[in-house]
Formats: sequence, structure tokens, C-alpha cells
Amino acid sequence: MAKNIKQELENIFEDLGEENLRKFKIKLRDRTEEPRVRQATIDKIKDALDLSDVMVNTFTSTGAVPVTLEVLKAIKANKLAEELRENTGDADPAVPQPGPRAPSNGEGTLHR
Repeated sequence: MAKNIKQELENIFEDLGEENLRKFKIKLRDRTEEPRVRQATIDKIKDALDLSDVMVNTFTSTGAVPVTLEVLKAIKANKLAEELRENTGDADPAVPQPGPRAPSNGEGTLHR
């Protein structure tokens, strides 16, 4: 897990650029799941630092990353979503995670 989720989010939001940051805020506002971010709160967001504060304050440090991943995917910022996932160790629930590996030295295999 990342040492500082808020800093990781800030870095991702800075990399979004102005147009994608605007798209992110719109998609965040339009989310139907609770908790929701009100338009008045969205209007106060001026930069990546403000947005990272809103994300952590609204969704907590553990909930902010999955919501951020959801919105990044919705705006097709998949590369940034992958970077955030790698930097935070957060798994994408839409992607099946690999199970335990089978031993590679032949142990644990059935011989008939």
C-alpha cells in the first residue's frame, strides 16, 4: 500500500491535464453511488490538490482509490488508472486476480 494515498492521488490528478481533470470532475459529480460529491463541492475544486482532498475526505483513504479508478476508467484514462493501481497496490475488482501458483518443480502434480 502506498505511504500516502493523498499524494498518489494528487500525482495522478496532476498528470490528467486540464481537459481530463474537467471530465473527471463531471463524472465524479454524476456518480449515483453513495457517498456522492455535490456540485457545490465540485465547483470549489481548483486543482489536483483540492481534488485529492475531496476524494480522501469524501471516500476515506481506503475508498478513494477504488472510486478514482472507476472514474479514470470512465474517462478512458486507463494508463493513469494502471499507474495508480500499481502505486497503491489496489486491485481492480473488474479484473480477475491470479490464484495461487502451482509448484514449478513438479511437486504437487498427480501422476497416474
